[in-house]
Amino acid sequence: MRSRAWLFCFQPPVKNTDYVIRIATSRGRSWTYAKEADAWSQTTPAGVVRRMTAEQLLSHLLPPLAKDQPHLNVTVRPKAASHEPTSDLTNQENRK
Repeated sequence: MRSRAWLFCFQPPVKNTDYVIRIATSRGRSWTYAKEADAWSQTTPAGVVRRMTAEQLLSHLLPPLAKDQPHLNVTVRPKAASHEPTSDLTNQENRK
């Protein structure tokens, strides 16, 4: 156990600004959410960018995560890899 704790000392800190959240419908429309310096931003399928609070972000995220809206799929990616196509099992299961 001691050696495991030692490994965590050298991992860089994780920040909200390092990730992009994507909510996609089963028909292919998607919204992306990213943390900027002082607020969150939402990008719509039409490319419109809106600023939002953390509470607003949670109100968008919680229903699909709780499976209240089963046609929505949530994925989280590092910002550097956010433009790569997703290959999640959940995405493949939703297409069947």
